[in-house]
Amino acid sequence: MHPATALVVWASAAVALQQLGGAALGVACALVIGMALALQRRRFLVLLHRSRWLLLAMLAAFLLTAPAQSPQGWVAGVWQVARLAALLAGLALVLGAYGRTELLAGIYTLLRPLSRVGGCAERVAVRLWLTLHYVEQADPKARRSFADLGQPPPLSCSTEPSAVVLPALRFSWRDAAALAALVLVFGLLRG
Repeated sequence: MHPATALVVWASAAVALQQLGGAALGVACALVIGMALALQRRRFLVLLHRSRWLLLAMLAAFLLTAPAQSPQGWVAGVWQVARLAALLAGLALVLGAYGRTELLAGIYTLLRPLSRVGGCAERVAVRLWLTLHYVEQADPKARRSFADLGQPPPLSCSTEPSAVVLPALRFSWRDAAALAALVLVFGLLRG
């Protein structure tokens, strides 16, 4: 499947999860999280670990805004955390299926129509590529002060990229089938 299609499916899942509730939401979350644990366990657990404060803050916000005598805040908070965990699981699956340059080619493909109305898909793709490049090159164990957060990490000259080359990927019948399935699912959710 083309990475642009995978990104559209993932973004559509984010919208669809907000529409689901009750048993359907539980089944969808369990399915996606189970797939991520089976196929991309390490990547999914890293994403969960990095998002732990967001998840806890979200749960706390729901608990603090609900009436004291009702468990609605707790239930709503747990469902929101489950939705976010399912989105992180889907993201782990997408990140595990494609390399960095393939994902950037997918993002570029999705942004390319904006070039007709004054947007610059090339700049966005190159900046994103450079950001990911520098993140990979940075020493994760290096301690930095709060004042250094806005500055790029020190890198040697040998790590500077000379060119950004995105692969030319073609859409296939799988992409058409995935997009048709999306239309069907959203039709069922609306009806």
